[in-house]
Amino acid sequence: MFLDVNTAGGWAGHYFQMILWLVGAALLGLWLGYAIWSKYKKRLEANLKESKLLKTQNESLSTAVDELNKEKVELSENVNTYDAKLKLLSQNNESLRSRISTLDADLGLLKSKNESLEVTMKGYSEREEEMAMGQSYEIPKEV
Repeated sequence: MFLDVNTAGGWAGHYFQMILWLVGAALLGLWLGYAIWSKYKKRLEANLKESKLLKTQNESLSTAVDELNKEKVELSENVNTYDAKLKLLSQNNESLRSRISTLDADLGLLKSKNESLEVTMKGYSEREEEMAMGQSYEIPKEV
């Protein structure tokens, strides 16, 4: 039932067998470790490439945001400037409209004065014509 260790081929046969098993297990462990490591290394490299790409995109988008913020500030300054100009022009417009209404009133007054003067002048010109017709001219005497 039990094998006699001394008669079963000696220690050398078992020694090589054990070394072979150990070397086989070590090689299998190395191969399995390399397979797992290479899988994660590829994944890590892909993640690093994606990270670099995302960092580049982030930098370009940050630059674009900064430029848009500058443009926004410039546009808001332009809006403020145009609002001030609009207020000034509105005030100018109101003053010019009031001046136009004043000038229209003055024009109406001057037209009425002109009409009254024309009536008065018409009366004077009729009198002058009457006087001219009834008046005799004297010849001046020589001195």
